Amino acid sequence: MAYLGIDLGTTNSVAVIFDNIADRLDIVKIEGLDEVLPSVVCFHTDEVVVGSEAKNGAVIYPEETILSIKRKMGDIEPLIINGDSFLPEEISSILLKKLKDSAELQGGEIFDEVVITHPAYFNDRQVFATKKAGELAGFRIVHLLSEPLAAAIEYGYKQGYAQTLLIYDLGGGTFDACVLKVNQDIYGNETFQELSDVGDMHLGGDDFDHALTEYMITKFEMMTNIDLGELEELEYSRVLQKLRQEAEQLKKKLSITNVASVKISPLLIYEGIPRNLNLEVTKEDFEGLIRSFVDKSRNIVEEALARASKEPDEISKVILVGGSTLIPMVKRMVAGYIKEPYRATDPAKSVAMGAAIYNYLIHLPNSKIKVGQITRQIFGTEAIVNETTMEKRLIPIIPMGTSIPTQITDNKFKASEGSSAVRVDVYQWEEGLEEDRKYIGSLILEGIENESSLEITYSINEDNIFEVFVMDQKTKRVVSAQLDRTKRLPKLPERSFTPETKGMNIVFIMDTTGSMDSYINGVQEKAIEFSKILKDKGVDFQLGLIGFGDLLEKEKPKVYKFTNDILKFQKRIRKIPRNYGGDLPESSLDALETGLKLVHEAKLDPTHKTIFILITDAPPHIPTVSGKDILDILGELDAATITTYVVARKDKDSLEAYQPLIQSEGKYYSMDDSFYDILDNIAYSIAELVRV
Repeated sequence: MAYLGIDLGTTNSVAVIFDNIADRLDIVKIEGLDEVLPSVVCFHTDEVVVGSEAKNGAVIYPEETILSIKRKMGDIEPLIINGDSFLPEEISSILLKKLKDSAELQGGEIFDEVVITHPAYFNDRQVFATKKAGELAGFRIVHLLSEPLAAAIEYGYKQGYAQTLLIYDLGGGTFDACVLKVNQDIYGNETFQELSDVGDMHLGGDDFDHALTEYMITKFEMMTNIDLGELEELEYSRVLQKLRQEAEQLKKKLSITNVASVKISPLLIYEGIPRNLNLEVTKEDFEGLIRSFVDKSRNIVEEALARASKEPDEISKVILVGGSTLIPMVKRMVAGYIKEPYRATDPAKSVAMGAAIYNYLIHLPNSKIKVGQITRQIFGTEAIVNETTMEKRLIPIIPMGTSIPTQITDNKFKASEGSSAVRVDVYQWEEGLEEDRKYIGSLILEGIENESSLEITYSINEDNIFEVFVMDQKTKRVVSAQLDRTKRLPKLPERSFTPETKGMNIVFIMDTTGSMDSYINGVQEKAIEFSKILKDKGVDFQLGLIGFGDLLEKEKPKVYKFTNDILKFQKRIRKIPRNYGGDLPESSLDALETGLKLVHEAKLDPTHKTIFILITDAPPHIPTVSGKDILDILGELDAATITTYVVARKDKDSLEAYQPLIQSEGKYYSMDDSFYDILDNIAYSIAELVRV
């Protein structure tokens, strides 16, 4: 019998069949040809094209082509293509159906059961969407497995000894760093237990491609004096797609050679004349462009080790997974920081191989494999902590990083005086992001005695089913419920208070160093939806934009004045100059100063409120070039009645610098969360401040 495993990737997807009779792994060839399916879908007229053909067609039909859909998994907003709406899981199901059909053609049998992998840091909504995609593709049974665990199984299967592994999984669009413990007992049972995982869904080979694309744009514009940003939208998209495809090939060449040539003839026809792009790019140029991304991955590895309470020398083996680990600079960084890494025979396919092996192992009559995952968020409830002031606080019950399965009981609760019933609200949230907690559900226990002591138990079993029990310790009455953590979040409820202002001046202050490309692209992609949320709420708004790097590296900020034309704003984001930056930190406080100057010099409606949205992955230089510290900047923001939203890391230096800035109605968001969800949250939050 054969068993199917699928790595549903951001850039490319792979399917593998494990033949247990021959004890052999076979890579599925798409329609008998390619071993890798580009994760691209093109909707042209009534035809749906998938894979390489869709990728090639993206140059001609960029508006009808969907790439990197994995980054949107779990989003509640559909994509609109040719007037039809598609959820991300529906697009993903088209890719999975192609892989399923190709596997059945090659294997000569029907595959109605599959193991599909997902990034370790995917939240419940994203995991649910992945499973739904498999079901829509025609699989009757869909098992899910995290990508690091799949890679560990591919490496560790039949190894036969205890090890602590670090999986460094750098794919096309996502990055995972996962620490695992592999054990085998005297009975031959193998256990793969996650100790920690940290990831970034906006870090991968796509970012390397984007950096090379921007580099080629800059060189072309310098050589021709043509501003590509001024092209018509469709023509620009076609040029951009040509450059992206060239960048992907250039990246591969510079991973094995010291210099590579770029020849695109023509890149475009401008004023009736063919305009070509011819240049040479060195490995040194390439590594300079991607250094910030590689450094970012190292920071994530450091955090994964810290969460697992492991030092680098306690790691038995580092496993490189994902096609982007073929880049020499990546391997050098890992070798220098931890140890010489082990690279899978084919790092781009090892996750799918592990998924296929796992599918086989779980079907053995006496399965000798156990996979232990951990919780990615905190689970708890809200309780009154001061009966005099009625102050409420979130009380954790299951900590983040707890091994699954788990069952934890907390008996410190009691019912309020005079209560005959108690309601327990259940939430999940990320550490430091209590204000963005997700409501899961509620339980009501009736018939309790006055001021009864309550025992609350949270349980997650091997199948990731979440159950809550509430017991009155006096009467022993119990209520329980299974709660669905995968439900899509509704829009934030309307507030009943009367806001203070009629409109908004919103300034996006964005770090434009290399590691920020995916966030810059995210603002561009979400700009129309962001403005629509505001318009639907009746908000009169203007948008300003500031891009900044490191003033100590002579990188001056780029300032765009206010506009209420959202298409013009999008164009500005697309054209905003990228900076290289120095080492951490960057000039974010200086950029806030620049924002204050922009506001003071603009002729703004005095009844409108001003919002700054600071987006950066680095702490700031302190003091600023003008000699100001955080309190000085905060004082100027308060004097100008400016509210600041911060999207940044939650490391010690960033928290100390940026936390004070949000005192006046602002909020602090972690960059590790879904950036699209953050932008939606900010838009709704701003809308609540406006009289409609």
